[in-house]
Amino acid sequence: MKKFILLTVVAAVVAACGTTPTEDTSDLGQLRAEKDSLIVLSQKVLDEISVLDEKISSLDTNAKRALVSILPVSQQNFEHYFSVHGVVRANKNVTLYAESAGNVTGMNVKEGQRVSAGQVLVELDAEVMKSQLKEVETNLALAIDLYERQKRLWDQKIGSEVDYLNAKNRKEALEQSKATLERQIQMAQIIAPFSGVIDEVFPRKGEYVGPSSPVVRLINLDQTYLESDVSEYYVSKVKAGTPVLIEFPSLDTTLEAKITRTGNYINPNNRTFKLEVNLTNVRGIELKPNLLAVVNVMDYNDEEALVLPARTIQQTPTGESFVYVVSQGTGVAKVRKQMITTGFTYQNMTEITEGLKATDFIVDKGARSIREGQDVRIAANTL
Repeated sequence: MKKFILLTVVAAVVAACGTTPTEDTSDLGQLRAEKDSLIVLSQKVLDEISVLDEKISSLDTNAKRALVSILPVSQQNFEHYFSVHGVVRANKNVTLYAESAGNVTGMNVKEGQRVSAGQVLVELDAEVMKSQLKEVETNLALAIDLYERQKRLWDQKIGSEVDYLNAKNRKEALEQSKATLERQIQMAQIIAPFSGVIDEVFPRKGEYVGPSSPVVRLINLDQTYLESDVSEYYVSKVKAGTPVLIEFPSLDTTLEAKITRTGNYINPNNRTFKLEVNLTNVRGIELKPNLLAVVNVMDYNDEEALVLPARTIQQTPTGESFVYVVSQGTGVAKVRKQMITTGFTYQNMTEITEGLKATDFIVDKGARSIREGQDVRIAANTL
């Protein structure tokens, strides 16, 4: 702009002289003199423009005002959560152990196979016991026949009581032996206690298995739940029915649920109690036992809370919180420093418990560069 004014003035001066520098090129001294006069004149014009700029700046108050953006105090539902780690459990997740010793003679299932309750999964060698059982059954049949004969005679007061009691005792002893052998043969079989899926088979066919050796892991995922340890600090805030947000990082999934049960025992070693969340009705998520989760437990809720972004809140040197409040929503306004009392902060939003109203506007961007009572310009389209 200054260059444009300068060129205009120079053109006017040249026109006023009634001639141009190119009309008479023979007089070199005259041309140089005219050039020097124009240089002096242009410098005077620039000096006058600078003076005018200073006067304009002193009179233009908007140029001195800081430009800020504002936002309204939001009244909304505010929730605060604390986070703990949890693990998925299954009500029916068992490892079946051998109750007797022997070689694996029958492997009736494989990993991933679905089985029914009562189905024989693995069989151990029980041939010796089966032979003994046949012998006992033969002897028992004879003992029963002799006992019944002796009983009929004894009922007729024929024969001795000793013969009757011996027959009775032998029959009962063989019956007990038969029951014991049948139980031992049954112990050589690994039977499914409930319907489910074979997750893992430990021995191979032909291997020797000793008592208390793991044989099969059986899982039923129809009834699953999440278990977590919570600090005793939250014992008064966590109850059955408390809402939770459960994050499964491995599945990149989050679901809403409610606490099903809280423990009544505080572990003295880590000062925690247990909570459980029923996951039985969860669909569309492939939950597995021991899957890790992050449990966000709601410990505070206010349906009509005044809320601000945490970035808008500043602190005094003594640690008190404050914000800058403006007198109007658009145009030019004066700011005022307002001391506030804050509550919980969650996901970068802070609850304001004292100091503000739902109709207030506070300074957002630019709040760090203004002071109490300063006039500011409100940026357009900031709400």
